[in-house]
Amino acid sequence: MSHLTTTLKDGSTVAYNLYNPGSSKVPLVMINGMVCCMSDWSEFAEALAVESDRPVLVFDNRNIGFSFGDISAQTLDLMVTDTAELIEFLGFKDVHLLGFSLGGMIALQMLIHHKTTFTIHKLFMCNSACRRPPSSHVDVGSAEGVMSFTRRLFDEEWIAQNKDTYQLIEEGLANTRRPSETMQSQLVSTVGLELSDEVRKQDWTNRLYIVHGKLDALILFEEAEHILQVAKGAQLVQDLPTLDYGHFFSYYFDVQTWSRALERCLAA
Repeated sequence: MSHLTTTLKDGSTVAYNLYNPGSSKVPLVMINGMVCCMSDWSEFAEALAVESDRPVLVFDNRNIGFSFGDISAQTLDLMVTDTAELIEFLGFKDVHLLGFSLGGMIALQMLIHHKTTFTIHKLFMCNSACRRPPSSHVDVGSAEGVMSFTRRLFDEEWIAQNKDTYQLIEEGLANTRRPSETMQSQLVSTVGLELSDEVRKQDWTNRLYIVHGKLDALILFEEAEHILQVAKGAQLVQDLPTLDYGHFFSYYFDVQTWSRALERCLAA
């Protein structure tokens, strides 16, 4: 997979791809979830950039995929800093954020606790949470655990109906660099996360949009309901064929469906 790289202030290397850079629209920055690499949804991101006629940025978080860096002191704030530095390097003054799972927590942490040189206009939290969800079933310390984790990205009916696609996903998981120590550090980075009180203090009307499937087995739909309860003005994206989809949302509907749903929010 081809990609570009940049070096951060601490010497870490971040790998990224920017699709449709010539568009004049505000870029959409997609932030990966735990264990996830940009290769897992680069095809979706590229198609979304074309369908929406919008620049779309994807990248590998610290020390996973094609990115490299010290994770001995990995925190959510460190991942926020990495993301912000990449956006600054690309010269973006205005962005929208789309954070998937852990990526949604990174994005929300950025909005609440960090000052940036760029303006964040809207945030999509996709199958994510504003507090650390129960994680007793998450095991990323062994190959078996990671494969079990991968299966929980989807519901069993989807897997049964998309066996070839799921096999390719498993092969991609096995063939992409995902150090166990990085996956463990990502998991640990969410310990103690609780942003509910800070979220309550702001008006999120036309700023915060929740994408969450009711079949999510990793971060339950009740976390979406919690965000909607505490975040004044936040909206659940319902302009979809159904809310019965699993954790890795982008695989459940075609890119045209996702583009229409996201662009309606961005135009609000």
